[in-house]
Amino acid sequence: MALITEGWMVFLVLFLFTAGGAPLPAFQALLSRQVGEEHQGEFQGSLVNLTSLTEVIGSIAATSLYAASPPSTPGLVWLVGAGLYVLCVPVILRRMAASRGRPAPMA
Repeated sequence: MALITEGWMVFLVLFLFTAGGAPLPAFQALLSRQVGEEHQGEFQGSLVNLTSLTEVIGSIAATSLYAASPPSTPGLVWLVGAGLYVLCVPVILRRMAASRGRPAPMA
């Protein structure tokens, strides 16, 4: 999105946005397996609360960053978002390696 210069180009990446929500139910199911039956209600409530909180904070942060961006870089908010995702990759890889009992890859 940061590199799009024409309105019609949005349609080329639109499938990425729709596909982004597809793994969320599977991710939630994997997380819920880590919690015992007696704590499922707490877990699901906490998950919904965290999701709502991140939606509010993310919207405010993205809007503020967009408003503060110079007119020459309107896609800065998208680049920052992508950078935050990239920062999460080493953490996820370490957690996956730790859960499998292997040493974490160097990132």
